[in-house]
Amino acid sequence: MSPSPDEKVILVVSDDVGERQFLQTILQECGYTVHASGSNLAVARTQTAPPHVIALAEKLNDMDSFQLCNRLRFLDGGNAQHSPPVVFIAANENKVERHRIFAAGAADYITKPFLIEEIVLRIEHQLDLQLLKFQLDRERQLRREAEATLRDTAAKLDRLSKFDDLTQLHSSRYFLEALEREWRRSVRDSQPLSLVLVNIDYFREYNNARGRTAGDRCLQQVGEIIRKLVHRPSDVVARYGDEEFALLLPNTDTGGAIHVSRKLQVSLQAEQIPHPCSPVGDRLTLSIGIAGVVPRVGGAPPKLVDACYQALNEARRLGRNRIILKSLNSTPPPKP
Repeated sequence: MSPSPDEKVILVVSDDVGERQFLQTILQECGYTVHASGSNLAVARTQTAPPHVIALAEKLNDMDSFQLCNRLRFLDGGNAQHSPPVVFIAANENKVERHRIFAAGAADYITKPFLIEEIVLRIEHQLDLQLLKFQLDRERQLRREAEATLRDTAAKLDRLSKFDDLTQLHSSRYFLEALEREWRRSVRDSQPLSLVLVNIDYFREYNNARGRTAGDRCLQQVGEIIRKLVHRPSDVVARYGDEEFALLLPNTDTGGAIHVSRKLQVSLQAEQIPHPCSPVGDRLTLSIGIAGVVPRVGGAPPKLVDACYQALNEARRLGRNRIILKSLNSTPPPKP
């Protein structure tokens, strides 16, 4: 556990009791929290109560201070970046082995005879660096968290753009993108493309009579029935409007689309979903419009949608609970 950045914790490591007490006293008088230990307890004290800075005596009784310094630097999972800096307490300026001190990984050193102002300045400098490192680490962490949140939000938005939250079918936006994509593919391969639009008959009246919750369940039921009818990866089932669903059937002629539509009506009849106020009957029914085309260069996907809506509107106008077909090609379509 790292110390709080608001608290300035220093560990003095020396086997000289007088030196240890002297440094502890003057640093405490400067407002630091100071722990002191002999070399034999330095590792344990650093692990149990991590300091911001370690002041390490160069001369120890039974241990090599340079090896101890190197060991202290790699206590945090072998990562020296997260270990507290070590400031050596060198014997004197003339005999200080600077190359060995820095080779051992020390950040700085203090020489005897001690100048209190120098001790404080050098310790404070390391504390400032530690605070700066803490702030940078915190900023990096916040940035990583923000980036993760943005990725998560982007993924959710991407899903919302592709799927309808209520029925878990594809969204109308995804359907239109798929229509453009499949249209181009059908032009390239000279394959038929069929579109089926499904409308729940008198759904507004159903919603008013049964309530919004029942209306949502009804949409989910119909959506699940439609989903079970299509099995090819290229087929697209989408919620296209409030009570409308769209089936995009690549490589499918109008005969195949009629077959799927009839299976849909049979599957819905088998569910026997009550409709309390439908002029068509006492069970839920569907009006279905079909349009099919073998796309050509220069054609436009909206024309397929328009033709399908014409078929759907005609089914509604003729009394609902029926299938109507429109074709964009010159060859007469099969009768539904």
